[in-house]
Amino acid sequence: MAPRAPTAIAAALAAPALAVSRGRAPLGEAICDAAQPVLLQKGSQLQTTSVAVTSEDGRHIVTNNLYVCPSGYEPIPSQAACQNAMDNLGITSQRNSGEVFVQGTGDPGDPQACWADTADFVDYLRVYWNPGGTTTGARSRRNVICQEMVTAPAGYDVIRPGAISGHNIILHHGTSVDQCAALCNADANCLAFEYGVDYGTSNSYKPGDCQLQSASGPVIDGTGDNLDLYVKVTPAPTPAPSASCSETCYGYTCDFWGQHGYSCSVLNSRYRCDCSGCSCS
Repeated sequence: MAPRAPTAIAAALAAPALAVSRGRAPLGEAICDAAQPVLLQKGSQLQTTSVAVTSEDGRHIVTNNLYVCPSGYEPIPSQAACQNAMDNLGITSQRNSGEVFVQGTGDPGDPQACWADTADFVDYLRVYWNPGGTTTGARSRRNVICQEMVTAPAGYDVIRPGAISGHNIILHHGTSVDQCAALCNADANCLAFEYGVDYGTSNSYKPGDCQLQSASGPVIDGTGDNLDLYVKVTPAPTPAPSASCSETCYGYTCDFWGQHGYSCSVLNSRYRCDCSGCSCS
């Protein structure tokens, strides 16, 4: 026999480095002036180190016959950036004076990306941009060029070099990356910002320039404008809370009573329970 009210049943049931020197290297007798890279050399013997040459500002290095970049540095991303690294390092090519030589499909054994052909890190046969080579088979005189890694501010992804055509909001000068990010965060219309660096282009943006953007793309190469791009990370949408079956029926849920033969419609109409979000099964 069914109970006269659900309260009867309720009552019954109740019982997740490589340290690299910056600027002028203190190792040995470094050859160093405003127009030359830092050569980590002592007498006529090259120091045994993964970094053979560092630019004056520390933004670029030439590795000592390494095919990967050491901690704190990353591969050069484009031919234009390779040219900028060559200029910043003060490298003069014997075969292609002032120019990066494009290797094309590459020679098996040559590193991918930007690398220098040198035996003593003073005289350079060529600087290569190799977009399609392999990294198999070690060879002498093959020295990958790397650029300093940049950590994006919280909430941003960085694209180096990168820019957005148009969509300018306002240009600020003399900022740090973090200051530029703060300016973007304070503007509800700002979805990204371009940040000025030295990619060797004249009559363009200057280091420290901060150009707020009202769009996050399409992204283009920023080398010609001396720009890196920082794009706001779109947060994952907050999932809608799932409907819950609350204890609105005599101290229990309608699903509880559904297990004892009561339908939601009966509990709603006869016993005036709120069975929203319940299946009563």
